[in-house]
Amino acid sequence: KEFVIAIPNKGLEKEVEFFGSKHGDEIDKFKETKIKTEKAKFVKSPLIKQATINLECKLEKEVDSGDHIIFIGEILTAYLNKDKKVLLNMGEAEGKRIFQEF
Repeated sequence: KEFVIAIPNKGLEKEVEFFGSKHGDEIDKFKETKIKTEKAKFVKSPLIKQATINLECKLEKEVDSGDHIIFIGEILTAYLNKDKKVLLNMGEAEGKRIFQEF
């Protein structure tokens, strides 16, 4: 098993909201958002072209922590878009997510 972790930036804020509000079994998130992807070097999962950082990972372990599962992976390779900052979710206020770029 393998996966990609894509670290977004301000330009992907709407896509982050959408990806976080829909389940992948219900809808094709990539098709709905028209997010741009590119082929990864080592894994089948796509990279997010506009992301600040993309990490190609191989699953090493799944840890059941009760109400969710923690995935632990080995990073096979990483990509950095030096012109972009990192977008972080700072929590919620009045039912809306608060994002900040660093």
